[in-house]
Amino acid sequence: MSGFERAVERDRAAVAEELRRALAEGRITRAEYDQRVAVVPTAASYAELAALVADLPTDVPARAAERPRRRVLRAFTLLWLVASVVNFAVWGVIALVDEPPYPWWLWVAGPWGVLLLAARFGRSG
Repeated sequence: MSGFERAVERDRAAVAEELRRALAEGRITRAEYDQRVAVVPTAASYAELAALVADLPTDVPARAAERPRRRVLRAFTLLWLVASVVNFAVWGVIALVDEPPYPWWLWVAGPWGVLLLAARFGRSG
């Protein structure tokens, strides 16, 4: 393939998708994305399409791909911690006023905590 062969719609869609991924992964800015994706529909050859993605790395480091997942896990862990502490505090106040009730707060902290641990350590790739 010389690069000057005519590009088809499937090729344009693939380049547009690669540009969307690059934007989502932070490899290009929104302005760069807008500028490049505007050229995709009018690109007539493979060479024109290849020029739009030539400076993008072909493989994203694993750490960069994991950043959004780590942020989400951190947010859910914080929510779990707050909910667990609040429920334990309510249970503790009730236990101080009256005889200690059934430890129902464990039903809030336990399953959610197990799911967070599974999400953090159970996924290997």
